[in-house]
This record gives sequence, C-alpha cells and structure tokens, in this order.
Amino acid sequence: MLTQTASPASASGEGLGGTSYRRVHKAILADIVNGVYSPGARLKVAELSKRYGLSPMPIREALQQLQGEGFVIMSPNRGASVRPIDRRFVADIYEVRSALYTIIYSDAIKGADAALDEALVAIQKRFDALVERGDIAACHEQNRLLHATIEALCRNREVANLIARYSNLTSSLRDVFGYNLDRLSQISEEHWMIIEAIRARDAGKAIAAAQHHVRRAFENMSQYIPEN
Repeated sequence: MLTQTASPASASGEGLGGTSYRRVHKAILADIVNGVYSPGARLKVAELSKRYGLSPMPIREALQQLQGEGFVIMSPNRGASVRPIDRRFVADIYEVRSALYTIIYSDAIKGADAALDEALVAIQKRFDALVERGDIAACHEQNRLLHATIEALCRNREVANLIARYSNLTSSLRDVFGYNLDRLSQISEEHWMIIEAIRARDAGKAIAAAQHHVRRAFENMSQYIPEN
C-alpha cells in the first residue's frame, strides 16, 4: 500500500533503537494504518517496547501524541487502544479543516501585510526548489511551515487549537504515506493560488483556494485509506 516516493516507517520497527519518540510515533502509526493493530486492539507499553526495541518512555510519549491526534483512545483501567481509521474518519477530518478555513483565511486577510506576503512567497519558492531537487521530506516541512504561517493569524483560539490538531493528524498520515512528485506539483499550484489571493486581499478567493486545496488533498490521501 505504501507506494509513495517518501520512505514509509518500518512495520517491524527495525532500526528504531535510540531514536526519538517521533520516529516511534511514525512506526506505530504505520502499523495501525497497515492493519498490524486492528481497530480496538490494545496497545500495551511492554509489548510495544519489545516490538520496537525501545524503553517505555518514548513509547508512552508516542501514544500520548497519537491520542492527541485521534488515532489512539485512552480508557481508564484499559490503557491505549486503536481507533478505527477508515475513509469516513479521514473524510470527516478534511471536512472540518475545510470549514475552519472560512474563519482562518478571513482572519489571515485582515491581518495580512507586506511582510506576510514576502514570507509566504519565500516559503513557496523554497518548496518549489525542493520539488525540483526531489527532496520530499524537506517539501513536507515547507508545506507545514506555509500553512502554519497563515494559520498563526487566526484570532479565534478554539479554531486555532482545532486546526493545529487536525493539521498534525493529517501531517502524521503523510509521514506514513508520503507524497509523489505529481502531487507535489499540484500542491505548488494550489499554494500559489492561495498566496495570490492573500496578496490581493481577497478573502473569498483565499477561502475558495484553501478549500480547493483541502479537497485535492483528501482525494489524494483517500486512495491509501480503506473504505472500512
């Protein structure tokens, strides 16, 4: 299933010894998505430590992050268990992101200035240069930076907290699935549409461009997610 250009996390956890909890997080999530851990399965720290060859501390940190993103459920006296991840779950996340963009991009236009314009253009130019070099991991980081720069202008704290959660969730899935170069080229076009709308201070176009970006992202992501 993991056929994208970026290297997926090892399903066995091989080579994870001594790495940070972020690497463990990626490996556990890859195993969840690939069905190693079925929906509802308990994730026991001792068993995970043995599987990934790590001490309990990074395992617990990874599980906490996965809980925050919505991939894992923590229950009293039961510990962590796997939440079902299917296309409906992912569709709901992207639908919420699209709805939140109405507020976020309205605020972004209100708070936009020449410094923001320059920052967004600089980030996107770096993104495009990295696409040309085929540096997909670095593209992923610039993609996150572009959205974070825009989302930082959101004045509604509840919306800001929600978009941060859902952005982390979809970003974590991207860590597993990666991108191919065709999708990165599409992302570049979509980003420039967003940037030009912000530079024109056109809230309607900015919101429409951002929501178009979300739809295309879901269409691409959904091919890797089972129906149920």
